[in-house]
Amino acid sequence: MTQLLRSLIREALLYEAVFGAQATVYHGTDANPQELIQAILNNEFRPGEGKGSLYGKGLYAVHELNNTPTGRGRYGNYILKLKVKLDDYIIFDSDVATKVYGKPLLPQEQALRAGLDDAIVEKLGEARFNQLSLPGELSSRTAEPASQFLAGRCKGIIYTGENDRRCVLVYDPTTVIPVGWKSIKDPDWNPAIEDWYPTDEKGKAEKKEKKLNWNLMNKSVLKGAARRSASGEWEEGKYTALGVIQKLEKLPPNQRVVIGDFVLQNTSITSLPQGLKVGGHLWLIGTPVTSLPRGLKVGGGLYLVDTPITFLPQDLQVGGNILGFQGDRSKVPPHLQAKIK
Repeated sequence: MTQLLRSLIREALLYEAVFGAQATVYHGTDANPQELIQAILNNEFRPGEGKGSLYGKGLYAVHELNNTPTGRGRYGNYILKLKVKLDDYIIFDSDVATKVYGKPLLPQEQALRAGLDDAIVEKLGEARFNQLSLPGELSSRTAEPASQFLAGRCKGIIYTGENDRRCVLVYDPTTVIPVGWKSIKDPDWNPAIEDWYPTDEKGKAEKKEKKLNWNLMNKSVLKGAARRSASGEWEEGKYTALGVIQKLEKLPPNQRVVIGDFVLQNTSITSLPQGLKVGGHLWLIGTPVTSLPRGLKVGGGLYLVDTPITFLPQDLQVGGNILGFQGDRSKVPPHLQAKIK
C-alpha cells in the first residue's frame, strides 16, 4: 500500500501543470514493459542497463515517435510512453527552453536556477556550452561534451540529435511517470498503470482502493500544496509574501526554490530562509531585511533600494545586477563587484 500511495502522489505532482512544464516522450526497450513500469513506479529503476550511453547513464527518450529509430524498433521491440516533468533539466534548444522557463535561458542560467554546484554553473558558462540552438539546428554537438560533467548531476538534459532528433535524457527517474506501452507492431497503447495491476478479484479491489485514495489526495495533498502558475509566479491572492516564506522555511534548504521573480517589495519581511534560490529577480525594495541568508542564489537582479542591508555574503550568487546597495563596496566579494550599479 505504501508503494501505491507513493506512486499516486508522484503521478499527481507530474500531472498537475502548475508544478512545471511537461513533455510526452517515448523510450524503446527490450525489457518486459510491465516489469519496467513497476520498477519506475517503485523507484527501483536503475538507468544505464539498456542500449547506448554516449551522454551518460540514463533513460533515453525521444519527443517524436514516427519515422524515428525508436519507432522502428532499433532500441527494442517495446515502446514506453512517458510523461516527464522538465523543471531543472538543462536544455540546449532555444524553443524548448522558452516553453519550460518562459524565456530562452542559457544553460548557465538554467543551472543556477536549478541550484547545481558552483563548479557546474561555471563550466556551463564557457562559450562553447553557454549557447542555445535554434529550431532545426543540432544541439547535440554542444550537449555531448557538456554531458561529460552533467551526467547524473542534474535531472536530465534535452538536445536535438541527427538521428533521433529531439531527445530527452532522464538522469533522475523520479521525474518520470509511465503513461502507456506497446510493441512496435501494435497500433494501440496499453495503459501503463492499469495493466500493471492483476485482473483477479484482488486486483479489482486494489483498483477501487487506488481510485478512492486518488480522490482523497486531490482534496488534501494537492489543494494543500503551495502551487505556482505555469509561468512560475505564485498564484495571486492565495499566498501572501509571508505565507510563501513560511512554506519555504518548512522545506529542506536544497528545496527552497522560487521559479520566477520573488517580489517582497514594501512588505514587513525581516529575513529570508537559508539556501533560498530565486530563478528570476529578487525584490527587497523598502523592506526591513537587515542581512541576506547563506546560500542565496538569484538568477536575475537583486534589488536592495531603501533596505538596511550593508553586507553581501561571500557565497551570494546573482545573475543580474545589484541595485541600491549602500554598504562598503571595498568589502564586497570580488565576483560581485561589477554587478553593483
